[in-house]
Amino acid sequence: MFTKKKKIIILASMLLMLIVTGFLNVKLNAMSEESSQSVSSEYNAASFFSTYREDRNATRNESIAYYDSIISSTSSSSEAIKSAEEKRELFDRSKRN
Repeated sequence: MFTKKKKIIILASMLLMLIVTGFLNVKLNAMSEESSQSVSSEYNAASFFSTYREDRNATRNESIAYYDSIISSTSSSSEAIKSAEEKRELFDRSKRN
């Protein structure tokens, strides 16, 4: 069938193709990871700030609702109502700025 020399040449060429394939696999994966990390870090930063803004607005709305309930409550003291009105006004001013 095949002579010994042909078998050696075929095995050597297969080994060479295997090495080239492994090298290309490592290089292409490294390039892919670098590009995905830069994109994901930009996304994470944008996601962080939008999440922070949503949390801040939710907390602010809860505080405003709390102060409104104090103001509208008939069992609240005049001092508590005055304090709640002042704090409510501060929230309104900060929201406009």
